Order: sequence, then structure tokens, then C-alpha cells
Amino acid sequence: MIWAGWALAAALTDRDRLATPEARANLAGIALAYRLKARVATNPRVLVPTLEVGFQEGTITVSGIIHTPKELHIIQEIVKEVCGDTPVRLDLHHRV
Repeated sequence: MIWAGWALAAALTDRDRLATPEARANLAGIALAYRLKARVATNPRVLVPTLEVGFQEGTITVSGIIHTPKELHIIQEIVKEVCGDTPVRLDLHHRV
């Protein structure tokens, strides 16, 4: 039992060491990217079966194939609502 308590204390200390402001900001960015992906994927006005959303170096990237310019406009509205001032790069392509 003493060993298990020591291992738990060591793991908690290590967790605190790894919880830097940069790590927290990165985690918040990843969470925001997933929130954006969920909003786009569940919106009945758009269909992006190849939707990819990621977060790297402070920027959210949205990629996929859209069918109409109207879908692009709707996605831009969703991005503005969900992401606010967070930088977002749209890499969306029209299916021809």
C-alpha cells in the first residue's frame, strides 16, 4: 500500500509539472477545434463528409470538400460563432 501511495504522489507531482500555461493553451485550442468540428458536422445545412479539423501552433485548420459556395458561407458563419478571435485557416475545396 505504501508503494501505491508513493506512485500516486509521484504521478500527481509529474502532472503538475506538465500542466504549463502553454500545455493548457494547446489543450484549449484542441477542445475548440473539436467543438467547431461538431458544430459543422451536425449542421443540417452543410454536408462535408471529408471534414477534417485540427489545431496546431495557435491556428485551427478546417479542410474538406464542399458542394456549393453557400456551404462555404455557412461554415464561415459557424467558424465566427464558435472560434471568435482564434485564427482559423479554411482549406475547403469545391467538388466539381
